[in-house]
Amino acid sequence: MSVLDLNLDQVPELEIVEEGEYELQIEPKSVMKKESSNGKDYIQARLKIVGEDTALPVYHRMMLPNKEQSKDVNMMWKRDIKRFMEAFDLDITNIEFTDGDKQYLKGVEGQKAWAFLKVTEEGDYEPRNEVRRFSTSN
Repeated sequence: MSVLDLNLDQVPELEIVEEGEYELQIEPKSVMKKESSNGKDYIQARLKIVGEDTALPVYHRMMLPNKEQSKDVNMMWKRDIKRFMEAFDLDITNIEFTDGDKQYLKGVEGQKAWAFLKVTEEGDYEPRNEVRRFSTSN
């Protein structure tokens, strides 16, 4: 008998979904402020595809403006954040991060939005879904 008494035969693998429009939901403790390997800050959100139990989560990255970037790049990044906030009906003036090593966005768990997803394949990485754009029709 195994130390772990688990039947793993019925555990499905997670997969990407076809390109299209899907409802996304912010997972608990999944929107966090991070620092990239080159020292630039960004916000990353882990989003569940509603109704797709075996779908891989969607990781959505939003770069934070900084003084090293051009005005145009910073405006592009601000638009990305604005679209995310509007899609999930979040008030940018009322946003707080937790203290500590991992800085999570407070009070956003469970918020839903619709988005058009695409399939991306880069280098040696497995295919994954990314947000092409957030939908305003739903």
